[in-house]
Amino acid sequence: MTTITWDSWVAINPNTCRKLNIKRNDIVKISSTAGSFEAAVYPMPGLHPNTIEVPRGLGHASGLSKISDDVGVNPLIAFTKEEDHQTGLPKTSGQVITLTATGKRYRLATMQKHNDLANRREIVKRINLEVARKDVRKTLNLDDVPDLYPKLPSATHRWGMAFDLNKCTGCGACMVACAVENNVPQVGREQINLGREMHWIRLDRYFHGDVDNPELPSSQ
Repeated sequence: MTTITWDSWVAINPNTCRKLNIKRNDIVKISSTAGSFEAAVYPMPGLHPNTIEVPRGLGHASGLSKISDDVGVNPLIAFTKEEDHQTGLPKTSGQVITLTATGKRYRLATMQKHNDLANRREIVKRINLEVARKDVRKTLNLDDVPDLYPKLPSATHRWGMAFDLNKCTGCGACMVACAVENNVPQVGREQINLGREMHWIRLDRYFHGDVDNPELPSSQ
């Protein structure tokens, strides 16, 4: 949902951010009766105004991995040691916390620099139901459209991937498959901040409408 890499973040509803006078990349302290940690803020439309979300899986102890050492924080340190009575697993949600601005800032390594459609109508095509019913059987010959590239020579096999964007959930599995199969190199957070991540396929998400209940179209 964020395309943030190499970092932990605190996702907060944009309206809540404005209410608390905090902005993207501001570092906040999350405290509870169990413990506390600090991470940078990422405004996330669609979140409940009175909740925050922090990703798990980072903040490993030093010496565990030369790649993950000192990367991010472990939000579970702020959870009291309670079990879910239905599953018997540790509770990892619903913890009452205190959020405090620290006055510090940290630039999150985000591949997608903005999430707003910015009134660009070509990203999301909107049609009414009558037009959709009328054109439902219409097809387009994709081999008969203008092409900037020279025609490929005839061959027995042509490798590629096809996507039904009507069924796309934005999971990113196609990006992972493409990167692995084509040995696309991965870069660190410094290069991500310079816009030097590499992908043959890219999936961007855009929020549209009310930040409390946004639509989430994706562009591939």
